[in-house]
Amino acid sequence: MGNDGGSINKNVRIRVVQEKNSGEGTGKQSEYCWTNCRLSGQPLKPPLFSDYKGNLFNKEAILEWLLVKPEYKAEEYTQVMIDAFSHIRLRKDVVEITNLRRLENGAIGITLSDIDSDTTDLVLGGRRKSAYIDICGHVNTLNSLDKNTECFLCGAHYGPSNVVIINPSDPQDIERLEKRYQSLVDQKLSHSRKAKVKSKAKKRKTTAVHSSDDAKKHKVAAPEKETTQQN
Repeated sequence: MGNDGGSINKNVRIRVVQEKNSGEGTGKQSEYCWTNCRLSGQPLKPPLFSDYKGNLFNKEAILEWLLVKPEYKAEEYTQVMIDAFSHIRLRKDVVEITNLRRLENGAIGITLSDIDSDTTDLVLGGRRKSAYIDICGHVNTLNSLDKNTECFLCGAHYGPSNVVIINPSDPQDIERLEKRYQSLVDQKLSHSRKAKVKSKAKKRKTTAVHSSDDAKKHKVAAPEKETTQQN
């Protein structure tokens, strides 16, 4: 990014985070979260991604975030952004939500009948709370997902802990997502339920120890030289 573009994007990004953290659930601030990417501030354009907090991101913005190394993030993002999304370190820390379509008016529509259909049945961010299933990424109303145990589109079986509320504003919904995430952390799982990988340094140390142990186990004394008798 150039300096001018970077400054503009930083201003947009910090505004988005401040609006989200304000806790207001109505008005323009709330609407902004349903139509704009939480990282770039650009209009949402499916395919979208979401983190454990229920934030919505454009695919391009997530890829850019992941490509920038931690030590260089301050050059591209504000400290507010870095603090707000520091939990997103790998691709497995977000889930792709797929049954969404951008409507002509800029709103995001939800397709409930066929994932490949261009028609939509609901609008994301309407009066009813929306949520998605973490194992398949399909979106529906929170009420519908909480009442069922099988995905309405793909048939995947899920439980209450698989349901992620999108853009939660009620304290109990936010607490529910935090408890879910803590449970995943305790199980050493990421938001997408993929196993967390040990750090490279720890991996190398473990591998070196195992290699040393294996070498000791398989160490065999050198065979003695055969002597030949002369008749």
